[in-house]
Amino acid sequence: MLKTPSGERPVQAGDFLFFPAQPEGAHKLTNTSETELLVYLDYDTCHDVDVAFYPDSEKIGVWPDGQGRVYRLADEVDYYEGE
Repeated sequence: MLKTPSGERPVQAGDFLFFPAQPEGAHKLTNTSETELLVYLDYDTCHDVDVAFYPDSEKIGVWPDGQGRVYRLADEVDYYEGE
């Protein structure tokens, strides 16, 4: 099952899914089968830093050089705090 800001829809073998690097590209892919494995090929361009927003959980993920970190938006602080 594919969930995007536009809603949910089933996916099947052979489907091609594209997610732009914008808020409307937010997505969650879930295997709803109790008997079959979900196998997919994930292709992306390489960037030094990747950032993703998770609207369901109000988190943001940051991956500089492959070192992933995920933060709650509720923990946001002012830029100058502690400076």
